[in-house]
Amino acid sequence: SEPDASIKIDLGKFSPQLTDLSFEGNIGMSGSCQVTGSTVTSNAVLSTHNAKIEIPGRKMTLEGIDLNLNLQDLYQFHSAPDQVLKFKRFAWGDIEMNEGAVLFQIESLSSFFLQKSSFSWCGGHVYTHGLQITSGKREIDIICYCDRLKLATLLQQFNLASAEGEGAVNGRIPISYRDGKIKILDGFLYSTPGEGGT
Repeated sequence: SEPDASIKIDLGKFSPQLTDLSFEGNIGMSGSCQVTGSTVTSNAVLSTHNAKIEIPGRKMTLEGIDLNLNLQDLYQFHSAPDQVLKFKRFAWGDIEMNEGAVLFQIESLSSFFLQKSSFSWCGGHVYTHGLQITSGKREIDIICYCDRLKLATLLQQFNLASAEGEGAVNGRIPISYRDGKIKILDGFLYSTPGEGGT
């Protein structure tokens, strides 16, 4: 069915791993299941529009979520490739991203493939490619390709300096997530010719 009334769910009630995580928005689902002899086939489409996920304890918010998830096999929890999740805003502490799109495939209950993503950040854009995520693995390494990020905003979001001006940078930033912390590894950013700053 089409998403209807907005609901709010405390996901921690369903699993201890989801403690402090809440979902608010519309959810719609349609699907089928067929048994032929010993063969079971199933599929479903899960839809949500303008939804919001919050983890207050980690100061994390994802809002304006739009998703039509095509699950080709409910038992194996396997999706079709090229699934698209869009969001309007993602905030984690002082870091804020906007107008994002994530192209992905759910391969199983324990495996997720991020094909690519893009989002607006610090007045510019960031792109990522190819990342395999498996359950139980608490480490993620990804390379962000940056296009015209405003240096003043970038420094402020990471609490590195007080800055102002229109100077922009481009390049690549390798990011590592381990033990609940983000580390920026040895990246390379170069300035865009044009206006400077302080």
